[in-house]
Amino acid sequence: MKKKIFAFTLAEVLITLAIIGVVAAITIPNVIKNYQKHVYATRLKKDYNIITNSLNKAMADDGVDDFFNTEFGKAITENSQDDIETNMNKYFKNFVMLNDSDGYNYSSKAFANRPDYRSNVNINWCSGNVCFDLPDATFYIKRSGGNLLVYVDTNGFKQKPNQAGKDFFSFYLDKNLKPVGSFGFYHGTDHNHNICHSHAYERGCFFNVMNNGWEIKYY
Repeated sequence: MKKKIFAFTLAEVLITLAIIGVVAAITIPNVIKNYQKHVYATRLKKDYNIITNSLNKAMADDGVDDFFNTEFGKAITENSQDDIETNMNKYFKNFVMLNDSDGYNYSSKAFANRPDYRSNVNINWCSGNVCFDLPDATFYIKRSGGNLLVYVDTNGFKQKPNQAGKDFFSFYLDKNLKPVGSFGFYHGTDHNHNICHSHAYERGCFFNVMNNGWEIKYY
């Protein structure tokens, strides 16, 4: 007596494949998106630690608790290029100094990815600022009145998306390094604290990530 062999029909196989395809189409983009957010947040934490450790070492070497009273801080505020590079060599490894001619031009839309923001023009962020590349990040230190703003592109200028709140964030430096968007500090109003979302200024995003355990949760 022959045994019956049970098998799927062609229709059942096609239906199963269709279901798998639909589930994959729904889940895979979210998996990729969550992985990218994890990478951005991990790199931001690493870059924050790099620059924090460098600034703290400069303060320890000079015996002060205010970065602006260090030789490094004075070099930046006075725009003394020779002294800046001397101190860069002391406190950073494997860096490359950048200047206006290196073509590190960001679209204004990258800094505030909002349809109501100003016209989409290119901005050379090495113009008048201290700019340098590390192996996998680009830093910009911008003089702002008597303070400094530190911007970081966590995967470097040459890697996209070059967009606020994704791979582009800002810190605020008065005596020490602080997240832009934290209350009581630069742009630390409730408006800017909560402004970070999928179409965000870079202000507030760094504080948002740090405050959420180094996770990006706003998009």
